[in-house]
Amino acid sequence: MRTLFLIASAALLLPGVLSAQISIVLGQVSTDGTRTVQMDVAGEIGTPGDLELVFRYDADVFDVPNIATVESDLFFPAGFTFSAKLDELDPSTGILTINAFDVAAGQGRWCALVILGLRSSEVVGRIALESAHSEGETLEVESSVTGVVTVTGPPVFFEDAESLGSNFPNPFLTQTEFDYTLAANNVEVRFTVFTLDGIKIYSETTVGRKGANRWKFDPAAAEVQLAQGMYLLLMETPNGVFTLPFQHLR
Repeated sequence: MRTLFLIASAALLLPGVLSAQISIVLGQVSTDGTRTVQMDVAGEIGTPGDLELVFRYDADVFDVPNIATVESDLFFPAGFTFSAKLDELDPSTGILTINAFDVAAGQGRWCALVILGLRSSEVVGRIALESAHSEGETLEVESSVTGVVTVTGPPVFFEDAESLGSNFPNPFLTQTEFDYTLAANNVEVRFTVFTLDGIKIYSETTVGRKGANRWKFDPAAAEVQLAQGMYLLLMETPNGVFTLPFQHLR
């Protein structure tokens, strides 16, 4: 589901934007937390070239696991890179960085953020542009509209609880992702994949955050080629051990 992005005022996107300035308009979306939604990122820039946008968002309310490319109105980036992480000094805040390459000057949509709700009971989170750079030059943010995410419906992830959720897709052919929750930030989590006979075929250690997390498994990274059949995922944290069977197809 995609809701239309809102332009609060025609003055937000001024004609003849200076080359060292940028305007950004973010959308407003609502989710019950059981599925992802998309928020449009639109704006205007006068300088062609590579562009870096840095946003901050309420990571304790929602997550930004990915971006979706869309056809821009007046410019067509050659590609994007995307990264999202927690602020080390404030884990409730997320830092999102988007790089767009070979952007032509103009006005239009840049991309769409993929939003996943983490909380419920009409909790509202916000995302805002913090800085912008083009070809190494810091751009003046001429105007910016803060994006708003409303999370409604029953809780999907519960505070102060650890769990290992089901994976999607399941069964799977190439890659699959497992949802899990943690009770604190900066928790070391070890994932190990076994055959049903107890043979270890893959192991990885990562660091998770409080609330919702997602771990991706790619059979190509396993020590042996996976045959079709059932496997077992073991998740270990300092507070417990969790297991989940899953099915791989060939």
